[in-house]
Amino acid sequence: MWGVRFWGIAMLGFVCVACQTSTNSSIDLKQAAEINTTLGLMYIKQNNFQVAEEKLFLAEQQDKSSQHVTLALAYFFQKTHQRKLANDYYQKALNRAPDDCEVWNNYGAFLCEEGQYVQGLYWLTQAAQGNIYAEREKARGNLLVCQKIAASVRKELLLR
Repeated sequence: MWGVRFWGIAMLGFVCVACQTSTNSSIDLKQAAEINTTLGLMYIKQNNFQVAEEKLFLAEQQDKSSQHVTLALAYFFQKTHQRKLANDYYQKALNRAPDDCEVWNNYGAFLCEEGQYVQGLYWLTQAAQGNIYAEREKARGNLLVCQKIAASVRKELLLR
Protein backbone atom coordinates (compact mmCIF):
# COMPACT_ATOMS: atom_id res chain seq x y z
CA MET A 1 0.00 0.00 0.00
CA TRP A 2 2.78 2.46 0.92
CA GLY A 3 4.59 1.73 -2.33
CA VAL A 4 1.50 2.54 -4.39
CA ARG A 5 1.00 5.84 -2.55
CA PHE A 6 4.67 6.77 -2.95
CA TRP A 7 4.65 6.14 -6.69
CA GLY A 8 1.32 7.91 -7.08
CA ILE A 9 2.71 10.97 -5.32
CA ALA A 10 5.95 10.74 -7.31
CA MET A 11 4.01 10.59 -10.59
CA LEU A 12 1.85 13.55 -9.54
CA GLY A 13 5.02 15.54 -8.84
CA PHE A 14 6.40 14.57 -12.25
CA VAL A 15 3.21 15.71 -13.98
CA CYS A 16 3.31 19.05 -12.14
CA VAL A 17 6.94 19.59 -13.09
CA ALA A 18 6.07 18.72 -16.67
CA CYS A 19 3.34 21.38 -16.65
CA GLN A 20 5.85 23.98 -15.53
CA THR A 21 8.70 23.09 -17.86
CA SER A 22 7.08 21.79 -21.01
CA THR A 23 8.08 23.71 -24.12
CA ASN A 24 7.16 21.07 -26.69
CA SER A 25 4.19 22.96 -28.07
CA SER A 26 2.26 26.15 -27.58
CA ILE A 27 -0.86 24.09 -26.85
CA ASP A 28 0.87 22.49 -23.87
CA LEU A 29 1.94 25.91 -22.59
CA LYS A 30 -1.55 27.33 -23.00
CA GLN A 31 -3.01 24.40 -21.07
CA ALA A 32 -0.35 24.77 -18.38
CA ALA A 33 -1.15 28.49 -18.16
CA GLU A 34 -4.86 27.72 -17.67
CA ILE A 35 -4.04 25.20 -14.94
CA ASN A 36 -1.71 27.61 -13.17
CA THR A 37 -4.26 30.42 -13.48
CA THR A 38 -6.94 28.22 -11.91
CA LEU A 39 -4.54 27.25 -9.13
CA GLY A 40 -3.60 30.89 -8.59
CA LEU A 41 -7.25 31.87 -8.21
CA MET A 42 -7.80 29.01 -5.77
CA TYR A 43 -4.85 30.19 -3.69
CA ILE A 44 -6.25 33.73 -3.66
CA LYS A 45 -9.51 32.36 -2.22
CA GLN A 46 -7.44 30.68 0.50
CA ASN A 47 -5.56 33.96 1.15
CA ASN A 48 -2.32 32.23 0.21
CA PHE A 49 -1.09 35.18 -1.82
CA GLN A 50 2.55 34.13 -2.09
CA VAL A 51 1.74 30.86 -3.85
CA ALA A 52 -1.02 32.57 -5.86
CA GLU A 53 1.52 35.10 -7.12
CA GLU A 54 3.95 32.34 -8.13
CA LYS A 55 1.27 30.43 -10.04
CA LEU A 56 -0.09 33.52 -11.79
CA PHE A 57 3.30 34.83 -12.88
CA LEU A 58 4.20 31.37 -14.12
CA ALA A 59 0.94 31.32 -16.09
CA GLU A 60 1.79 34.72 -17.56
CA GLN A 61 5.18 33.38 -18.70
CA GLN A 62 3.47 30.36 -20.24
CA ASP A 63 0.87 32.39 -22.17
CA LYS A 64 1.65 36.09 -22.41
CA SER A 65 -1.40 36.80 -24.60
CA SER A 66 -4.04 35.17 -22.38
CA GLN A 67 -6.82 37.53 -21.34
CA HIS A 68 -7.79 35.03 -18.61
CA VAL A 69 -4.30 35.19 -17.06
CA THR A 70 -4.28 38.99 -17.30
CA LEU A 71 -7.67 39.23 -15.60
CA ALA A 72 -6.55 36.85 -12.84
CA LEU A 73 -3.44 38.96 -12.23
CA ALA A 74 -5.59 42.10 -12.05
CA TYR A 75 -7.74 40.40 -9.42
CA PHE A 76 -4.62 39.27 -7.52
CA PHE A 77 -3.29 42.84 -7.41
CA GLN A 78 -6.73 44.08 -6.33
CA LYS A 79 -6.87 41.58 -3.45
CA THR A 80 -3.31 42.43 -2.36
CA HIS A 81 -4.08 46.17 -2.40
CA GLN A 82 -1.69 46.97 -5.22
CA ARG A 83 -4.16 49.35 -6.82
CA LYS A 84 -1.96 50.80 -9.57
CA LEU A 85 -0.95 47.34 -10.82
CA ALA A 86 -4.56 46.13 -10.54
CA ASN A 87 -5.76 49.04 -12.66
CA ASP A 88 -2.96 48.49 -15.19
CA TYR A 89 -3.84 44.81 -15.56
CA TYR A 90 -7.58 45.52 -15.82
CA GLN A 91 -6.77 48.02 -18.58
CA LYS A 92 -4.62 45.40 -20.30
CA ALA A 93 -7.49 42.89 -20.03
CA LEU A 94 -9.87 45.45 -21.54
CA ASN A 95 -7.46 45.99 -24.44
CA ARG A 96 -7.15 42.26 -25.04
CA ALA A 97 -10.87 41.56 -24.79
CA PRO A 98 -12.81 44.81 -25.30
CA ASP A 99 -16.14 42.98 -25.64
CA ASP A 100 -15.78 40.61 -22.69
CA CYS A 101 -18.54 41.05 -20.12
CA GLU A 102 -16.52 39.28 -17.41
CA VAL A 103 -13.77 41.89 -17.80
CA TRP A 104 -16.37 44.68 -17.69
CA ASN A 105 -17.90 43.25 -14.50
CA ASN A 106 -14.62 42.73 -12.67
CA TYR A 107 -13.20 46.10 -13.73
CA GLY A 108 -16.43 47.88 -12.79
CA ALA A 109 -16.46 46.25 -9.35
CA PHE A 110 -12.82 47.24 -8.86
CA LEU A 111 -13.51 50.85 -9.83
CA CYS A 112 -16.46 51.05 -7.43
CA GLU A 113 -14.31 49.59 -4.68
CA GLU A 114 -11.80 52.35 -5.44
CA GLY A 115 -14.48 55.05 -5.17
CA GLN A 116 -14.59 55.72 -8.92
CA TYR A 117 -18.35 55.26 -9.04
CA VAL A 118 -19.18 56.88 -12.38
CA GLN A 119 -16.67 54.75 -14.28
CA GLY A 120 -17.51 51.67 -12.24
CA LEU A 121 -21.22 52.03 -12.84
CA TYR A 122 -20.57 52.42 -16.56
CA TRP A 123 -18.70 49.11 -16.82
CA LEU A 124 -21.11 47.28 -14.52
CA THR A 125 -24.07 48.50 -16.57
CA GLN A 126 -22.39 47.22 -19.73
CA ALA A 127 -21.82 43.82 -18.09
CA ALA A 128 -25.35 43.62 -16.67
CA GLN A 129 -26.83 44.30 -20.10
CA GLY A 130 -24.53 41.93 -21.96
CA ASN A 131 -26.40 39.20 -23.77
CA ILE A 132 -23.54 36.69 -23.75
CA TYR A 133 -22.50 36.94 -20.13
CA ALA A 134 -23.26 33.68 -18.37
CA GLU A 135 -23.03 35.28 -14.95
CA ARG A 136 -25.14 38.35 -15.70
CA GLU A 137 -26.70 38.15 -12.24
CA LYS A 138 -23.30 38.75 -10.63
CA ALA A 139 -22.93 41.91 -12.69
CA ARG A 140 -26.43 43.04 -11.70
CA GLY A 141 -25.64 42.39 -8.05
CA ASN A 142 -22.38 44.34 -8.30
CA LEU A 143 -24.24 47.15 -10.07
CA LEU A 144 -26.82 47.40 -7.27
CA VAL A 145 -24.15 47.41 -4.57
CA CYS A 146 -22.16 50.10 -6.38
CA GLN A 147 -25.30 52.21 -6.91
CA LYS A 148 -26.17 52.01 -3.20
CA ILE A 149 -22.65 52.93 -2.10
CA ALA A 150 -22.47 55.81 -4.59
CA ALA A 151 -25.87 57.12 -3.43
CA SER A 152 -24.78 56.88 0.21
CA VAL A 153 -21.55 58.76 -0.47
CA ARG A 154 -23.44 61.42 -2.46
CA LYS A 155 -25.94 61.86 0.38
CA GLU A 156 -23.16 62.15 2.94
CA LEU A 157 -21.40 64.79 0.85
CA LEU A 158 -24.62 66.80 0.51
CA LEU A 159 -25.15 66.77 4.28
CA ARG A 160 -21.77 68.35 4.95
